[in-house]
Amino acid sequence: MDKINNYFDIVIIGAGLSGITLILELIKRTNKKILILEKKEKLLKDKNWCFWSYPKNIFTNNYDFKWNKIEIKSRENSVIKSSEKFSYLNISSDKLYNLGLNKINKSKNVTILLNQNVKEIKEYEEKVRIKCDKKNYISDLVFDSRPIPIKRNKLIQHFYGIEVKCKKSIFDTKKAILMDFQNDQNTVHFMYILPFSRNKALIETTYFSKKIYPKKKYISDIKNYLKKNFPNIIFKSSFIEYGKIPMYSSKLNNNNKIIKIGTSNNWIRSSTGYGFQNAFRNSKELVDNLISNKNISIRSKKLTYFLDEIFLIFIEKYPEDSALFFHRFFLKLKLETIIRFLTDSYNFLEMLKIVLILPKTKLLISLIFFLKKND
Repeated sequence: MDKINNYFDIVIIGAGLSGITLILELIKRTNKKILILEKKEKLLKDKNWCFWSYPKNIFTNNYDFKWNKIEIKSRENSVIKSSEKFSYLNISSDKLYNLGLNKINKSKNVTILLNQNVKEIKEYEEKVRIKCDKKNYISDLVFDSRPIPIKRNKLIQHFYGIEVKCKKSIFDTKKAILMDFQNDQNTVHFMYILPFSRNKALIETTYFSKKIYPKKKYISDIKNYLKKNFPNIIFKSSFIEYGKIPMYSSKLNNNNKIIKIGTSNNWIRSSTGYGFQNAFRNSKELVDNLISNKNISIRSKKLTYFLDEIFLIFIEKYPEDSALFFHRFFLKLKLETIIRFLTDSYNFLEMLKIVLILPKTKLLISLIFFLKKND
């Protein structure tokens, strides 16, 4: 083995959401010597994180914006849901990073290094070597949040958002529009609107499809949407975000001492793209196992996987029915039930209610395809 420069109990690769939530859980509950290796030179704003106020986490009271109403729109239909108990929250990624860095910098046991390119991770009999551009590190355990490449010919959620501002007060700040379905054939396409003030909002175009589009198509979507819904209004754009989320589960190749976390370990819900709350739940479970000297892994929720797989087959086979699917989902269920389902906190009775209100025939066909695929 090459000469090692530095030794740590734990190395975490990546200071994104999964890395930050895991390190915060480790700081709170252990005295491990920890190193965080982050590829970026600076942790600046690169995305907006949105999540429900349930279950509570350390960012629940540190949000930037919140909405007590959400809306789903499809053609002539509209569903508005509200709750006194639960809100839809937003926090910019730079604020999340800074809150995490504040905790990290106060800990004597944690070191974070930016601008680090991890070239190789190799597990030996008792230790793991992490090779970077200039230094090597050795550790008992590695948590790796680097995403794996997107697979071809697989369903993907891809989106492009622009924060826009105008001089007139045109946005409803009490309501976030989670889905405004567009009349695209053979694909699932909706707009997502987060009003930050009466004259500023994030406008995002989102697709569920196997095909990724050129940047100009996403920009055209947003321009056309603004022109149609807010005619004769001049907008200025500022921050832009873009993302791709796999809508399929990845097979894990975790070793005993190298554990995948985040997107590459299926922390993001394949059917919806929600993953914020999973990061906290899974980080807690990992640290529980670490403290108890158990196998370092996350228990999969088989029922959730089963329901998500059937839903994804439905979306892939019947994209033209997706608007009706979501409309019925939000129309027939209480917001509390919806949120518990989206955050994997639902019980069997709630799951039964969800199944019973959805379109039966095409879901049954989707179930048959699922069974054939897994035969």
